[in-house]
Amino acid sequence: MAMHDLNQVSGVVDRVALLVDGELTALGTPEQVLTPQNIKAAYQTEVIAFTHPQTGQHMVVPKE
Repeated sequence: MAMHDLNQVSGVVDRVALLVDGELTALGTPEQVLTPQNIKAAYQTEVIAFTHPQTGQHMVVPKE
């Protein structure tokens, strides 16, 4: 399955593969893969990663 909504990905999968220019750059749980460093490398966007206090879901939001 391919998805581009990172928060939706975190809510429905146990493992994530992050591709940059067709190359596998990270593989693991959403918490391991969807880090600010990996997101910046893949999308050139600064984000904040956190665990939602009510759902426990890993989330990423743009840093501003």
